[in-house]
Amino acid sequence: NVMDKKTFQELQAACLGVCYEVLPAGEQKVLEDNGTWGVLDLENNAPFAFMLTVKALVFNVADFFGGATAEMMATSFRDLFPLQ
Repeated sequence: NVMDKKTFQELQAACLGVCYEVLPAGEQKVLEDNGTWGVLDLENNAPFAFMLTVKALVFNVADFFGGATAEMMATSFRDLFPLQ
């Protein structure tokens, strides 16, 4: 099945709503509670926003899958998104 846009946006909001950019003045939420982007110019960088979404998702579900499955997921996504 294909995920519809509304479901993806809800998943992305759940993932990015708990992510922060660390700045000299303190932490800045990546996605604000009202749905606006908190990181400068992220709304114009869809590949980076998607990469952050996937990395946050993998980070939060890896323990659920455990062991080899979690490592396989992490490796697969590292191959897709080599930026660290």
